[in-house]
Amino acid sequence: MKYLMTFFLTTISLQTLFSQEDNFREKVAEVKRKKLIQTLELSKEKQADFFKVYDDYRDRRRELQKERRELMNKLSHMAAISDEISVDKITSVISEVNALDKSIIAEREKVIASVKPILTSGQLAKFVLFEQNFAYKLREMIFDIKMDKHGPPPRFFMNDEDWPD
Repeated sequence: MKYLMTFFLTTISLQTLFSQEDNFREKVAEVKRKKLIQTLELSKEKQADFFKVYDDYRDRRRELQKERRELMNKLSHMAAISDEISVDKITSVISEVNALDKSIIAEREKVIASVKPILTSGQLAKFVLFEQNFAYKLREMIFDIKMDKHGPPPRFFMNDEDWPD
């Protein structure tokens, strides 16, 4: 029952998110913060210490991911006109993407080390799993909301009777 209520409240929160797209990121962060508090069962004292570390991590990760997206867009553009771009330039961008991936992993390792003294071992495990699964679950809920609102996506395959003879 507890999980059903949590899912219901999260779904309502997400529907509110879609009605105000300009505040989407802030609302997602708010939902994530509440879910973290709930999942980790953080006391008021631990919340302050935890979110001081976590908010810094979130901001650094967001910047790194933004840089990575920009590089991937650049790489995509280079791939579209690959005949005009040298292998060295493409390799350089790929190396930058790989360096950013390593930085993202290093930030994750750093935040885990920083919250280790704040959280119990069970809370630490839940935190790592939460971070791993939150984006996937969020996309899944958004998809469900869109399905409820707009119906299933169009079919891409023909029925057997639609195939030409």
